[in-house]
Amino acid sequence: MSGNNDGTTKLCCMYKPDPSDKSFVLGEQTILEHFNNTVFQQVRQDLDSGIRNSRCNYCWNEEDAGRKSKRMRDNEKHARRITPYEDLAYLELNLGNTCNISCRTCNPHISSGWMKEAYDTGDKIVSYKEFAHTFKKFHQSYDEDSVFWSDLKDHLPNIKQFDFYGGEPFMSKKMWELLKTAQHTGVANNIELHYNTNGTHFPEDSLQVWRDFKEVNVSFSIDGVGKQFEYMRYPAKWSEVDANMEKFLDLGQRFGNIYFSWCITLSVANIYNVPETLDYYYSKYSDRGVGMYLNLVHGPQHHNISILPENIKKAVEEKLLSVPKTRTQAWDHIPGVINFMNNGASNEQEFNRFLQVTKTSDNYRNQDFQDTFKEYGAYFDTNCV
Repeated sequence: MSGNNDGTTKLCCMYKPDPSDKSFVLGEQTILEHFNNTVFQQVRQDLDSGIRNSRCNYCWNEEDAGRKSKRMRDNEKHARRITPYEDLAYLELNLGNTCNISCRTCNPHISSGWMKEAYDTGDKIVSYKEFAHTFKKFHQSYDEDSVFWSDLKDHLPNIKQFDFYGGEPFMSKKMWELLKTAQHTGVANNIELHYNTNGTHFPEDSLQVWRDFKEVNVSFSIDGVGKQFEYMRYPAKWSEVDANMEKFLDLGQRFGNIYFSWCITLSVANIYNVPETLDYYYSKYSDRGVGMYLNLVHGPQHHNISILPENIKKAVEEKLLSVPKTRTQAWDHIPGVINFMNNGASNEQEFNRFLQVTKTSDNYRNQDFQDTFKEYGAYFDTNCV
């Protein structure tokens, strides 16, 4: 099960609820009430029966493009387990919207770093205080006094894996308290941890608790390097993130149970420059045991690479095909990425929406898409960006 930023739940991070589905909110209903609701049970039955439930379309679309979806990856991992999962054993938590950066593909519902910009560039119909209040639900389920945490402690003996997302998960005090509870109650050695982090934090004192867990997987969200990273993940500094990754690698050598990877999220803004990002990964991290995964943006739609105009799709495909075939880990993903892009219909309205939001953020942040992505930017209408 997966807890969303606003406390509602779904089956996993790729799950897309039907608009008619009843919403449950963590802290308002018990965890078991969430886990056992009738819609979740039906989708599980459909998956077991080989029925393509539409709520899982994100995975079906990736599989139709020849990509290994999250469904397939999780099933492969599950199949290798000595003891199968029973009841609630795998829990993803998107720990509110507390975050210190404002990624291009993000929004205030997922990152508090976006809130001021969203307000300043919006209609300002209400005061900022009133505007900010509308986002209260994007942290209250995970607040210090939420009953969700005490409920979750009762499930710790059965939990086999936590996936922590954000916001920025390392900024959650309650998450670290939960890990210490697992440590003190003697169940930590049965639990695997997975994080997606923006790499701007190295909370050394808190990290010591990881020693007692079965395995820890840390995935760094890297959508470019140098100034392209700083454009995509404003206002993070590439030099600081690069230095933090070195600290984490050193920690991994000392602890022995920590594994690392890059999660390179592909969107309209950065898809053309993936080969350059891979150059840095292969030159510095690939031979040090750091994994790599090419992740796709499904929504919002104007960041989805399938909406690109056909001439830009062609240029992107040619650029991706230039990645050396010797980079086998990258080539495990590239054909599926190309197929996913080409399987979707170009969408002029969504592409113009991308141009519009890009220009708005460029002006607000004093950044320049055309300057940051010069070669790629040449394919865009310079009057729009």
